[in-house]
Amino acid sequence: MKLSTDKRGSVIIITVEKPERLVMPDSLGFRAALLEKCTGEGDYLLNLENVANIDSTGLTAIIGLRREVERQGGTLRLAGLRPAVRMVFKLTRLYDVFVIADDIDAAFKTVAA
Repeated sequence: MKLSTDKRGSVIIITVEKPERLVMPDSLGFRAALLEKCTGEGDYLLNLENVANIDSTGLTAIIGLRREVERQGGTLRLAGLRPAVRMVFKLTRLYDVFVIADDIDAAFKTVAA
């Protein structure tokens, strides 16, 4: 699982680098890699534009990141969900739990709001 980080202002952007399926067993490595990128208080944006498919283990990893970020006083937003991934978030009602933007630029509009 290859993740990259970038910083725009005070927001740390975590991007899944190559087309990935966040399904078992890959999600276990994904969770560990995500938590490794969560280095301190701040706002995070998880860019999922390269993720083609996700299952409950991938969702659990993202929820775990959200909990850790909030424990440290920050926020987590999501961006770039492909249709199949967006549908999983809607079916599980997590679409109402996360701030989700179409892309990184749209996500930054929610940070400013």
